[in-house]
Order: sequence, then structure tokens, then C-alpha cells
Amino acid sequence: MGSRFALRFGAIPLRDGEIMRYQLDITQAKSKLAWEPKVDLKEGLRKTIDWYVANYEAGTTKKVSQPPVL
Repeated sequence: MGSRFALRFGAIPLRDGEIMRYQLDITQAKSKLAWEPKVDLKEGLRKTIDWYVANYEAGTTKKVSQPPVL
């Protein structure tokens, strides 16, 4: 079963109104949900990267364990 669409890889041109920077704010989650992060951003990124390195083979999605709960 084929597709009439060709895959293209690489960067795409910017669109009008493209948002170039994001800055998240957890203030409402803290106040309305009484939520607090369990780990800081640096530790969470390290755990996530470590999990992907341990669980994904290059170019495949062979999952062998659950991702870390952050």
C-alpha cells in the first residue's frame, strides 16, 4: 500500500507568525491544582535522556521499559 506523498527531511521555512521562543509558567498549576514539580528541569531532562538512550535503538522505537515518572 503506497502513498502519493513523498517524505521530506530537514528544516522547513518559517511561517508567518511563527513563535520562535517559548517560556512556560507553572504558576496556575501550582495555585489551582496545588501541584509542585518532583524534580527540577535539569534532573528531569537527564532522566529522560538516560531513559531514551537505554530504551531506544538508533532509528527504531524498540521500547523495553516505561519512561521515568517526573
